[in-house]
Amino acid sequence: MSALSVNPVPQVVLLPGGVMPAEPAYRALLSELGDEVDAITKDLEVYAGDSPPVDFSLDTEVEGIRRAADDAGFERFHLVGYSGGGASSLAFVNRYPERLLSLALFEPAWAGNEGLGPEETALRERYRALQGLSPDEFMRGFIGYQLRPGVEPPPPPPPGPPPPWMATRPAGLAAFMHAFDAAALDLERLRKFDRPVYFGLGGRSNPDYYEQMARRLAGAFPDFTLEIYAERHHFDPPHRMEPARVADALRTLWSRAAHGSTAHPNESLVRGLYAAFNRRDLDAAIALFTEDAVFHCPGRNRIAGDHRGRGEVLAFWQAQIDLSQGTFRPVVTDVLVSDRQVAVIVDVGMARADRRFAWLRAIVYRVRGGRFAEAWVYEGDQAAADEFFA
Repeated sequence: MSALSVNPVPQVVLLPGGVMPAEPAYRALLSELGDEVDAITKDLEVYAGDSPPVDFSLDTEVEGIRRAADDAGFERFHLVGYSGGGASSLAFVNRYPERLLSLALFEPAWAGNEGLGPEETALRERYRALQGLSPDEFMRGFIGYQLRPGVEPPPPPPPGPPPPWMATRPAGLAAFMHAFDAAALDLERLRKFDRPVYFGLGGRSNPDYYEQMARRLAGAFPDFTLEIYAERHHFDPPHRMEPARVADALRTLWSRAAHGSTAHPNESLVRGLYAAFNRRDLDAAIALFTEDAVFHCPGRNRIAGDHRGRGEVLAFWQAQIDLSQGTFRPVVTDVLVSDRQVAVIVDVGMARADRRFAWLRAIVYRVRGGRFAEAWVYEGDQAAADEFFA
């Protein structure tokens, strides 16, 4: 895609989660952004009436987004979605990718029904079992299942009657769950979406759900960046609790989107590598390396050493996939680029035998003739890498 002619003031649609309405959900973030943006805080269609529409589906939310953008005169715009709004944003990309300049997701409640691992599948079943419970029991389970084990749930609301909108939430959340089961996400369409995608992940959210979702999406979107907010979870999300940091992240995202295809070719090269690897298209990934490429990996473990030639590099990758029981999906968090080299920082999160390991890894690639000729790995936690790959 060529460089885009875009409004100098980013035009943005912000979608909330399935509980708090849009205006209070994004008040702190919009205060940080001020007049830098032309923003719509759009409530979810599922709450347009006293009860969800009888025929509610994610298409209902998609068409609501389209109408809101049309009414505001947004021909192409940036979309920001959290939780249920994030799921709706993914459905919008699936239907109207040409309308978007960028996509920012904060722990979407759904990211398709294909390629789910056993942990994510089991959690989905636990969500389904909530239906039919009393509203209080439903909300207690709904909150608890989205937190990392051992994380305390948010404190109860202050004494007094709940806000009027709270009465509609259990039915709306149940409607979303039914909609997720019935919806489909076309991964091939996502792979053709060439705009930048940002995913904000809470370090205290349930990793069996949101982290696995981020790693699946990293294998679909060709330009995908993950940022981890270590102290946040799904119910104290970063756009409310760390609005200045989120505002900076969105400014960076929107600036990249405005430059279109003027991104450095070596950045596109390395992002293409990780997108191919995470969708397990290893043939496409290794084709980005020269025949005599060398991968240097430190440590005292089974993947350490110098891996020479495409065959050994493929074996190096496959060993990490096998030792992690298929959970090794490194996700890009930052890219530094020059004409001859590109450095990438990735989040490495893996599991084996009910144990989870996570650390940051930096890889410096030397580029020759539009392909990777050499790479050096630097583990952010060498001891963890040695233990996992022992």
